[in-house]
Amino acid sequence: MNNFFACCGRMDKKKDSESSIASFTTPEHIKPVLCRDTSETNNECNVETSGSQRPCGLGIAFKPNSRGAFVVKRIIPGGPADNSGSIQVGDLLHSVNDLYVAGMNKGDIASLLVGPEGSRVHLKLVRQPAGATSPSFVDVTLERRKFESDRRDE
Repeated sequence: MNNFFACCGRMDKKKDSESSIASFTTPEHIKPVLCRDTSETNNECNVETSGSQRPCGLGIAFKPNSRGAFVVKRIIPGGPADNSGSIQVGDLLHSVNDLYVAGMNKGDIASLLVGPEGSRVHLKLVRQPAGATSPSFVDVTLERRKFESDRRDE
């Protein structure tokens, strides 16, 4: 099974009204999210906040590795992560806004990544460059925004 989720916040051109929706428990200070998992998206979880305000994200799809760490699986074209050029497929998510994410579930992490348009989020990623003997940290601050991406290019 291809278990990965996307913290995109993008404006999708297609919506599947029959997709299953699951909510995740989150700490009280974090706004809850809904996770839409459809067969059309290969079990990708497109995160949406509950309520009327449309969320904004970063355009990053994560997949848990065998140790439970969240790895960048895909960078969504046209999103803030793509436009920054700083994030690479294979990077490990270390922290979000200085909050260490080890042990968190994907719903909690999604709640940290998705937020109001124009708000900023600081990511610390771990990267193992080819040929390097030790990993390095990558710090990047991105602005959440809405963007469009056609699913055909994913």
